[in-house]
Amino acid sequence: MRGNRSLKKATLAILTILVVTGALYGSYTYAFNRGYKSGYSKGYEVGHDDGYKVGREAGYNAGFVIGNSTGYKTGYKIGYDAGYNTGYEAGNKSGYRTGYDTGYNSGYTDGFRTGNATGFKLGNETGYITGYRQGVIDGAGRGYTIRDPTYLEVLQFLKIDQTDKNEYNEENYTCINFAADFKNNAFKAGYRCGYVEIEFPEYAHAIVCFNTTDHGLIFIEPQTDEIVNPIIGSPYWNRAIYEPPDYNDTIVRIIIMW
Repeated sequence: MRGNRSLKKATLAILTILVVTGALYGSYTYAFNRGYKSGYSKGYEVGHDDGYKVGREAGYNAGFVIGNSTGYKTGYKIGYDAGYNTGYEAGNKSGYRTGYDTGYNSGYTDGFRTGNATGFKLGNETGYITGYRQGVIDGAGRGYTIRDPTYLEVLQFLKIDQTDKNEYNEENYTCINFAADFKNNAFKAGYRCGYVEIEFPEYAHAIVCFNTTDHGLIFIEPQTDEIVNPIIGSPYWNRAIYEPPDYNDTIVRIIIMW
């Protein structure tokens, strides 16, 4: 009987230990679960806030880069189109003004040159014919007798005549005046002298000539007393002596007025 009591006590002790242990384990589990839930809730809250901040900043940075790139492209295209249109309008106005001024000046220069050449030809022919007729009338009234000189007489007259000493002046003493004065001096000396108009594509030039009795027709440049040989289709000014002029001096027509 004593042995059974000991067994019962041992069994009771074991059961007591198991109950206490179970109670302790149950309390631990209960406390763990409550602590876990509380910690999870707090950790979630803190982690959510931290994650939101970090994620928002990272998303902002990534979005800013993409948005900035996209916005730059869109803004550049819109800005380029606006700038191009404004620049085109301003450039067109500026180019028009510059082109108009340049075109006007070029047109005026060409028109003046052509008009001057045409006016020179018409005025020269009309003036010479009028003056020549009046000279014939005045000369006939004074009883002048003129004749064709010999070649030697022409050379002697060139030494005496001083027309080549006159000074050329674009405004009031040109080739026309040289030719007219030379012809008038020859007339006074009793020689028949021709007024010669050399026509170029755009301009004209005046010289003189004699129909000598022994050497035929000879032409003279009254500004230099040179005996010249004008040929249609060739330049007038001798390239071996003179620099090419700033105009085309190819001879297209020779007119002699006695």
